[in-house]
Amino acid sequence: MAIFDRESLVQQLQRHWAFGERFVLAWTLARDVIQVLLLPRDAYLELRRSNPLSWTQPLAHTPDAWAALRAQHAESARVVRCVCAGALGRSQRHNLDALIARYAVTLSPPRPVLLFDLAGFTLLGPTDQLLHLAALERALSEAEDCLTRHDHPLALRRTTTGDGFYVWDDAPTAPAESRLLALLLLTIASFRRQGAELGFGSDALKVCAGIGRYWHMHRIEHGQPQADGYIVGEITIELARLMAECAPGHVLLALGHQGQNLPRLAKAVVEANRWVRLCDSASGQAIQAKLAAKPKPGGGLAPAVQLFRAKHGWVYRALELALRCTAVAGPDRTRSAPLAAPRG
Repeated sequence: MAIFDRESLVQQLQRHWAFGERFVLAWTLARDVIQVLLLPRDAYLELRRSNPLSWTQPLAHTPDAWAALRAQHAESARVVRCVCAGALGRSQRHNLDALIARYAVTLSPPRPVLLFDLAGFTLLGPTDQLLHLAALERALSEAEDCLTRHDHPLALRRTTTGDGFYVWDDAPTAPAESRLLALLLLTIASFRRQGAELGFGSDALKVCAGIGRYWHMHRIEHGQPQADGYIVGEITIELARLMAECAPGHVLLALGHQGQNLPRLAKAVVEANRWVRLCDSASGQAIQAKLAAKPKPGGGLAPAVQLFRAKHGWVYRALELALRCTAVAGPDRTRSAPLAAPRG
């Protein structure tokens, strides 16, 4: 197990990061020394713009690759060094990389993101706003707990939008979209159950889900970057614009500009339904989902893809997720009306 002065490393990173004046570009371990390379913000962003593929490169580099980057940016770069005795184990390397990443801006691979929105939130009084937000927060927590107890753990992250949450899963293992869609279904079931108890309807919540890249920025607290944070990117923009078109009580799946995510999401819906069946009794509701479909001219059904035209000429493809929610009372289940029937 390697031994290094974590406090000294953090202090140096903190000083050179300077509240976002610089960002980490790369780090390496060479000759028992952890070395971290930081660039000024403008140079960092210019490098990323000129070479978009650099966003996808890990922060950890080989000593030779790190040295090449340092030589390339010799005039503007700052270097942090910390002596490290011994070899870094796998978990140590992962934890060290996560610590250093707090001082960087990272771009995710295409991953699923959910956007929950409380319909008509601004028309509610302060007490009702609190009630709705608390119900949604509880529903998310119950859904996450249920999946974890059934061996489908998530590294769940969320950031508030004021009247809802962006939610994503930081776990690197697949199938992330199945986990997150299962979370979506269980959250709706829990929120619906609470709504029946508290006196607000199932149409108080609307949800959009999609797959895309996002930049992750770390939250600052007491002047230091924290492990959690917030996300921004094409996927958050797409979901926000689709949310403006989403009717209360409905769920829209963002398919990407060319509809390229439809096969991946269709497969995830099937898998999510299977996982959710294991959690029905815990949520108090049995909920299942299917993609909205329309008849094909030659017979059969095809996905009922909808086109939404947003501001500035953007066109988004989306698909309604039709849900059926059923009350669970022990082993017996009593059918109820669909939570949200497809539009159009």
